[in-house]
Amino acid sequence: MLVRFFFSLLVFTLTSTAFAKEYQLKCTAKHNLDLIFDTEVTLKDTDKNKLLGTYEGFDFILSSLGQDILELQVFNGYEPSRIYSTSKFSKTGDFVEQSVWKRDYLLDVRCTHL
Repeated sequence: MLVRFFFSLLVFTLTSTAFAKEYQLKCTAKHNLDLIFDTEVTLKDTDKNKLLGTYEGFDFILSSLGQDILELQVFNGYEPSRIYSTSKFSKTGDFVEQSVWKRDYLLDVRCTHL
């Protein structure tokens, strides 16, 4: 009985991991309207803190919070500070974006579901 339980648990874990949801995303970032990066990424529903890119002390990080909710984080290593945006992804065209404005710069980051 106990062996059957562990076998069932193993099969469930393997199949749920094998069929984890994936998001195909196009992510862009701009600094004062100049393109920093423009890339396509695949984010699994279980991924946390996936680094999209870095630029002059900033890290751009994407995470899945589960239930189709993605989080975009902009980390500023100079201040230090973190800014977060979340959005629900249920269809093509859904997006998460973050803008950071200071006197001397404007950063715009956006990830769109393909």
